[in-house]
Amino acid sequence: MTNLTPDSLALFLKIVTDSSVEDFEGCGILPDLTEAERGNLTDLKKKDLLFDDPFEVNGRINGFWVTFLPAGQELAAAHGITNVNWEVAR
Repeated sequence: MTNLTPDSLALFLKIVTDSSVEDFEGCGILPDLTEAERGNLTDLKKKDLLFDDPFEVNGRINGFWVTFLPAGQELAAAHGITNVNWEVAR
């Protein structure tokens, strides 16, 4: 299992829990992040748990979708989060 700091794990669980909402179909939207949380997000991406893609509204970046990679799906399941329709990562 991936070794995460408590803060990185907390951010991961926050994002994956938000993504379990049926409307997102396995993709979460990144919340506004503090500087420390942005560092934790980088940690999650470096450990191949997820990646993020910007989405635009009227030609401007309005936020970021998050897609969970297989290791992220496994980590979520290890924490009892299994009710997500995971989008296949590109």
